[in-house]
Amino acid sequence: MPGTTRNLAATHHVSGIEHSHYETRRSVSVDPRSQYFLLMSSPAPGRPRDTAVTARILQRCWEVIATGGIDAVDIEALAAEIGCAKTTVYRRWPTKNDLIVAAIEDGLEFGGDPSTGDVTEDLVEFAMVNVRNHSRRFSAFALAGHSDVTRSLWHRIFAARKSVALGIMTRGIERGQLPTDTDSIAVIDLLSGFVSFRLVARAAVERDVVITREQLVRIVSAIVASPPRIQR
Repeated sequence: MPGTTRNLAATHHVSGIEHSHYETRRSVSVDPRSQYFLLMSSPAPGRPRDTAVTARILQRCWEVIATGGIDAVDIEALAAEIGCAKTTVYRRWPTKNDLIVAAIEDGLEFGGDPSTGDVTEDLVEFAMVNVRNHSRRFSAFALAGHSDVTRSLWHRIFAARKSVALGIMTRGIERGQLPTDTDSIAVIDLLSGFVSFRLVARAAVERDVVITREQLVRIVSAIVASPPRIQR
């Protein structure tokens, strides 16, 4: 079944809250079978919702995920902390997974398309968004065992981020800054894996683990100088 295209340009809306950090001029392919995407992209009928309550719910859910993981999210406890009824939560997000996805999406920085004219600088800027997101205490490892959440986040965030990264690589190849047979996916995975491993796995057992912009410049420069190649 062919996918539909959703343009992420301009301002993205999640449950009545504007998020300008989702700006990008690229389009991503979205599986039309994703009921969550269709649900969260369409305004629900009825009276206008209190956006302040929505923001508090998303913020508290994000804090719970960041400190205790996805399994720690409890709708009843969350509603009690916010001071609202459970129905207030369920009117906005029909299931707990819908709320979790919305909270993660609200808490993460999407980042734009840097397009500086230099592939090294663009990749560094791209990777710095990942660094900042990890600094917000979110880990992709928290998604383990939660395939529905992971699948929804892929459609709403990760696929679009991948599209931006592939655009960076394509421009680098077109400008002659990278060989034509560069394995773009491998480069993206190398950078993403480096950030995740250092700020999640190493940070769990070592103190004061950080990634600086200078470190990323050195690593990206080395990758660009001798990138992995596609095997013909």
